[in-house]
Amino acid sequence: MPEERELPGPPNRPGPPNRPLLSDEMAMAIAQGKLEEFLEKRFPDNEHARMLASMMAGLSGMFVPPMPHSASMTPEGLRLAAESGDVEGLIGLLAREHEKRTGEKPPVAGPAIQKEAGGEPVMEKEIIDALLKMAEENKVSVDWLAARALKLYVEEYKRTGRL
Repeated sequence: MPEERELPGPPNRPGPPNRPLLSDEMAMAIAQGKLEEFLEKRFPDNEHARMLASMMAGLSGMFVPPMPHSASMTPEGLRLAAESGDVEGLIGLLAREHEKRTGEKPPVAGPAIQKEAGGEPVMEKEIIDALLKMAEENKVSVDWLAARALKLYVEEYKRTGRL
């Protein structure tokens, strides 16, 4: 039987020997509900580093990062059009944004929402209830869920060419 030897120690890392790893500190902050304070302390002047750390924590399943497109970051015209139910205005804003980002005119779409005899938009209650339930179960905003659905729809359209 071969002689038993001790296992080698972990490789050397910079910094004091008893200082915890950044990931350990982040996990502890998440567990204590103090992630924002931790990120502000560790990355005070770097918004990109804070966003990356939040995203990485979200990918690990430890933390669901706050949505970057919160009401405070939503363009005022877009928010007002959405709140007032101005579908045509909203479509126009989104079309201009699409053209600005891609340099292409967006495809002309048919009416996406049925209209009652009085001209008011109608959406099926079941669809709205399902969106609200999905958003609540996954702890995301309905805005994020709608944006995600649109992204998947566009990717599917690019892949298949089907509407």
